[in-house]
Amino acid sequence: MHEALPRIRRLERQEVTLLRELRLNALADSPSSFGPRYEDAAAKDEDAWRRLIGTLTAPGPNVAFVGLVDGRACGLVFGAVDVAVEDSARVGGMWVDPGARRRGVGRLLLTAVLDWAMSCSRPNVGLWAPAHEPAALALYRRAGFREVGVEKLHRPGMVIVEMRLGLDV
Repeated sequence: MHEALPRIRRLERQEVTLLRELRLNALADSPSSFGPRYEDAAAKDEDAWRRLIGTLTAPGPNVAFVGLVDGRACGLVFGAVDVAVEDSARVGGMWVDPGARRRGVGRLLLTAVLDWAMSCSRPNVGLWAPAHEPAALALYRRAGFREVGVEKLHRPGMVIVEMRLGLDV
């Protein structure tokens, strides 16, 4: 049987249910890797999810990409212009369904955000990664991200490290 290559596309404004499903799956699967808690996200009403998708899909400083394998959505990543640093963007909320890991979905999602950052003239990209997730750290390192020596306790039991990548414009 031939498996289709992973595909990446932008999240679309009408995909509120998909955004909610992917985000809740991420928080349920990897609760110690994200700041928000599953219970809090699950309690959000439809209007809150519609506002979130509006900020991610409207022209502006934010974006979201969905990873697909065999037509099934199995990954999500956010990109945001870093308002604190003029030429920077941030990666956030990166997650790939356990059944789709090690198939290139994470690499492609990350590449999509980096390409988006370049298109926004944001050659420096940063992220916070969970210090206890060696697979995530390895993915970011392979993409050229490096720890900058800053770590913090994001919440009890969750230390995150800052990583940065400088891209050529």
